[in-house]
Amino acid sequence: MISVTLNEIFNATETFKVIMNQQFKGSLAFKIARLVRELDKEMETFNTERQKILTEYCVKDTDGNIQQDENGNIQIQPDRINEFNEEFSNLLNTTVEINADKLPIDKIDDFDLTPQQMLNLEMFFEE
Repeated sequence: MISVTLNEIFNATETFKVIMNQQFKGSLAFKIARLVRELDKEMETFNTERQKILTEYCVKDTDGNIQQDENGNIQIQPDRINEFNEEFSNLLNTTVEINADKLPIDKIDDFDLTPQQMLNLEMFFEE
């Protein structure tokens, strides 16, 4: 089991997309695939909860549709920004248990990643 926050999973998601397109030997490929499958489950739940929070705090038009600015960003009700930030922060800081093994640190050289990408994955390698 791996204990991580939803924020750590969120930050690692793009890097795991890069990794999923790289070649690895059998057992390492299996461990990566299993870990990503478990992380995807948590991201589904995260996205559902995030949408609930956004729906509660966003600006809506007269028909109840979520308002977006010209860049497609959802607008938060100005008088509720602090509440939104607190609730969203609480969601991001939620700790979850991932039913997968950490990746072996001795295989770290098999990954072709930037230092920033490695930082995003640090908690998913065994020490």
